[in-house]
Amino acid sequence: MKEIGRLAVDPPRPPSQDATFQNEDWLREAVAAAGFAGTVVTRSTVRSDFRDRDHFLAWVGSHAGHQVLRRVPEQRRPELLDALATIFPGRPSISTRIHLVVAGKPGPAT
Repeated sequence: MKEIGRLAVDPPRPPSQDATFQNEDWLREAVAAAGFAGTVVTRSTVRSDFRDRDHFLAWVGSHAGHQVLRRVPEQRRPELLDALATIFPGRPSISTRIHLVVAGKPGPAT
């Protein structure tokens, strides 16, 4: 994404790298403050494998990444593909770290 942003014209601000969301205690407290109980936080890594650079770019363009990708001028597209070839010398593959947060609303007191 950094490479796509480097080639984009007037790219959106990069997402916050705020460590808050890396803190499981903070996540539990925020969910409890919203009125939920029994919070379980699970960390997971999702690996995404792509056929080629075009498949990777299609995936980036299918969600929030399109905000950056659509700002790369067409004349810079070959430069982007060359940069991706350096980053991903074979088939592109990325890993995304996520937190799964599950909680429930407390029921009425019995």
